[in-house]
Amino acid sequence: MKRSKNKQIIENFIRKFDLQKAIGKDLVEYVELHSFERDEDIYTIDEKPDYLYFLVSGKVKISMLLKNGSRMLMRFSIPFSMLGDLELLNDYTVKTSVSAVCKSDCFSQSRNTAFGKIKIQHPGK
Repeated sequence: MKRSKNKQIIENFIRKFDLQKAIGKDLVEYVELHSFERDEDIYTIDEKPDYLYFLVSGKVKISMLLKNGSRMLMRFSIPFSMLGDLELLNDYTVKTSVSAVCKSDCFSQSRNTAFGKIKIQHPGK
């Protein structure tokens, strides 16, 4: 995985997906762009994710490991998909494998910044 805080690239994706209102100026400063190469794991089974991802380019596959050791493809995700939200919100470990089908870029927010800010803004959640 490669990380970038290049504001121009991030702002281009924000405009492409019309996210100015959804992300807000105060959260944009915490956004990083994480780039994954083909077949690179984004999440692996039984890990606790540290990042919430928003797929902004490329394609990822989500698969489940079966008891016999083989993998079952569950689905593909394309931009603009959210990855890791249930695991982070509920403090779960990852139950499915998520990997890049081709070069894929994701907005990322760490567990602490993304959900810390949301909880401050919405303390009842």
